[in-house]
Amino acid sequence: MPNCASPTPTAFAANQLDERKWYKDNIPFLDTPDNDIDDVYYYRWSTFKRALRYTVPGTGYVSTEYDVPIGYAKNPYTALPDATGYHLLDGRRLHNRDYAGDYLDFWLRGAGTSGARHYSEWITSAAYQRYLVTGDAAQIKSALPHLIALYKKWDSNFTNDITVNGTQSTNDLYHQTPISDATEYTETSMKSSNWFSGGAGYRPTINAYMFSAAQAISKIATMNGDTATRRPRTSTTPRPRSSRRACRTRSGTRSATSSCRSTTRTPPTAP
Repeated sequence: MPNCASPTPTAFAANQLDERKWYKDNIPFLDTPDNDIDDVYYYRWSTFKRALRYTVPGTGYVSTEYDVPIGYAKNPYTALPDATGYHLLDGRRLHNRDYAGDYLDFWLRGAGTSGARHYSEWITSAAYQRYLVTGDAAQIKSALPHLIALYKKWDSNFTNDITVNGTQSTNDLYHQTPISDATEYTETSMKSSNWFSGGAGYRPTINAYMFSAAQAISKIATMNGDTATRRPRTSTTPRPRSSRRACRTRSGTRSATSSCRSTTRTPPTAP
């Protein structure tokens, strides 16, 4: 069984971790009989720490997707929403909650708000998963209006009763281009004339993100006693459902991908 006791100085040195006190104060430590597992585990934490940036008072910490600034981030401090779910899920394990908490506020209430949907994101579901670890109900409940606002920003990517192979269906899905889905040069884009940005379709990724966001919003609304927000959608409001049709392009041409066969239930309303 893994030993999660405090590490020895040797463990720090073996994994080449800088600023030993930060790691000792913040991360869950792991000691297994398999050195490869230990190396990967501590390497992951070292990459998380390298991505941390302290910005300015009032904004606090953000996490970057890369170690160096990039021009296409479109947000202060080179923050990118497509990687934020990973940062929040990893950061939920840290003893100091400010690292992930500041970053969540950056997207929901701060300087990152206007750019939170520049790429497909799963900030809402990651925020809820973080709450399950921290237990900070007041924080996640106070975030509900902002999570709903983020959810509604994706309405322009939603299509009711999509057409598949020339036939209108009763399926409602979100559409996205590969580049905006942060999945450029994938099978769908390579079937278009532009491998980098072509191939818009009803992609499993964005639909899974939005469904999980709706689930999280419903659960948080239940915590708030908000029955209007947590109720299922009606027939007149969007009903994103994941299905094999999520593998089809917007023109109705079926992708060769056959990995998205799961179905999901109707998500809740996010007013």
